[in-house]
Amino acid sequence: MSAEMKKGFIPSFVSSCVPEARRSGKLTEAQAREYCNCAAEKSATLLSQEEVMMAAQRKKGAEAQYMPKIQQASESCAATMKEKWAAKNSPKK
Repeated sequence: MSAEMKKGFIPSFVSSCVPEARRSGKLTEAQAREYCNCAAEKSATLLSQEEVMMAAQRKKGAEAQYMPKIQQASESCAATMKEKWAAKNSPKK
């Protein structure tokens, strides 16, 4: 993905991700933003420019091509954030 496309992709991804991430009520606004920024950055490295265009255009049947990559990025960030937040909230020894 080009640097120019990445500039538009990341804010767009984050703005649609945050409300979804907050829907469960388990994440604060700051946690949702951190998670979504992580997922956006990782997705930007995994997706091709063509896949981003397909996603933006909501091309029928194209989700099978790009969604596994977004899922992979999201799962990686979820695991990272879970560990980070658990460590932050654990009692100090």
